Amino acid sequence: EAGAAAPVRKAKAPAKPKSVKVRSDAPEVPESGSTIEHSTASVAPIGAPTVAASTSRAWTGPEPTTMEELLAGAGMPIKNLKQGDVLDGTVVRVDKDEVLVDIGYKSEGVIPVAELSIRRSVNPADEVALGDEIDALVLTKEDADGRLILSKKRARFELAWKNIERSAESGEPVDGRVIEVVKGGLILDLGVRGFLPASLVDIRRVQDLDEFLGQELRCKVIELNRSRNNVVLSRRAMLEEERREVRQRILDDLAPGKTVKGVVSNIVDFGAFVDLDGIDGLI
Repeated sequence: EAGAAAPVRKAKAPAKPKSVKVRSDAPEVPESGSTIEHSTASVAPIGAPTVAASTSRAWTGPEPTTMEELLAGAGMPIKNLKQGDVLDGTVVRVDKDEVLVDIGYKSEGVIPVAELSIRRSVNPADEVALGDEIDALVLTKEDADGRLILSKKRARFELAWKNIERSAESGEPVDGRVIEVVKGGLILDLGVRGFLPASLVDIRRVQDLDEFLGQELRCKVIELNRSRNNVVLSRRAMLEEERREVRQRILDDLAPGKTVKGVVSNIVDFGAFVDLDGIDGLI
């Protein structure tokens, strides 16, 4: 009503403090006068932001724009590769036209099918399998597509060439599998392509070279030319050396009046030749 006194507002009572539930595993409050042990660890003020401890180094430079900078910022090591390096790695993928290898770089290396073997027209699955540990040579650190290009056959070539050079100097034989029959001889896989002329395949002339395809042969290195990647072999020299050793042992064992067994190898007008395990005797 007009002229009536305005109503009086009552003051709000002070809010009661909220009760706090005490955890059962909370430390007991010591009694007055008791002695307690205390930690010297500092305590952050209430309301201060919490910072997680980290042992990784932060990227202190500008915003990373390359994979190398990104990896460096994450504290990950980066291999310093250059063309011609021979690295060891693990096969992680086998496709019909290439193989991927993990060498611990920023990305997997790629081995094109042509760089897998010195043999022609190979199936990658016949050369490597998932999980294989192989050596690979860096051909291109980064191609037009940004890929690391590797070569398995060239890494094997570099390692094999050193062994062949040592064998040529010392006179030790080398072992290789016959992978091709070509005009005039055989091609052996030594890690490099070794040529074995037909005239040096055996002590006697061989009529059919195809019978040696796929066989493992032991030969002497008789010619070596790194600039032309040329390796010439002789199995005949190896056989003749073995025959000389066998011949000497037989001669040392022979004595007049001793009876021996042999195989008739040839009959002529004046008698017969008998093969005594590497030495011919005439009857």
